[in-house]
Amino acid sequence: MRNALTIDQGEVELSNVRPGYNFFKAQRMLDGRQQKKIGNNTWAIRNEDGSVSIRLHRTNILIFYPDNTCKYNTGGWQSVTTKRRMNEYAPIPVYQQDWQWYFWGGEKYEDGTVVRCM
Repeated sequence: MRNALTIDQGEVELSNVRPGYNFFKAQRMLDGRQQKKIGNNTWAIRNEDGSVSIRLHRTNILIFYPDNTCKYNTGGWQSVTTKRRMNEYAPIPVYQQDWQWYFWGGEKYEDGTVVRCM
């Protein structure tokens, strides 16, 4: 299986990566509710602008927008738990190497990165 996703203006090739969440899948997860608990200290929340956030504690770690893009944000908490929750729902997984986070495919992770979902 070979997929290509857009990170900012560049393209990253992904091999053998399971399809992650997108806006429509995140919206269905809410099942018509405003918010839903989806894990320990983790909520899916419908925002006023129509987007859907995955919130860990008080940080929206992923925001899925109606244009089918997703914004990543650790809120400064680059922890194992944050990475684990991101990877449960994110369209592109993240990993850590030598204390630095990367998107699957080798692109350096930065808070605020927006990717196009599949």
